[in-house]
Amino acid sequence: MLEREYQQEGGEGRLTAKLMIDNPMIQAMSAMFNNPALIAAQPNMERIRIGRDSALLKWEPERGSAEVSFLMDGRILVQVDGQGLESSDPAVALLKAWDLDALREQAAR
Repeated sequence: MLEREYQQEGGEGRLTAKLMIDNPMIQAMSAMFNNPALIAAQPNMERIRIGRDSALLKWEPERGSAEVSFLMDGRILVQVDGQGLESSDPAVALLKAWDLDALREQAAR
């Protein structure tokens, strides 16, 4: 697992980006990604587009908290958690800034 933290310039926002490969937690997340009923049952959760793929966004405006999860190839999970945010946009933008194709290539078996 790889983790990195970011602080908003001149603001209260904090982001934590995590990368997991072949982690047991990925299997649990995989079930949610593949089941629209589970996503619909989660409050404040929706699918968003990251390029041609989809990711899950959970945005809690009253807490200023966002979580974006992106599953690749069923074994690579990229997550961005944000606190103290005015919108979910910074969390989504950080995930979109990753070179996901290069990540996929480097993590190939």
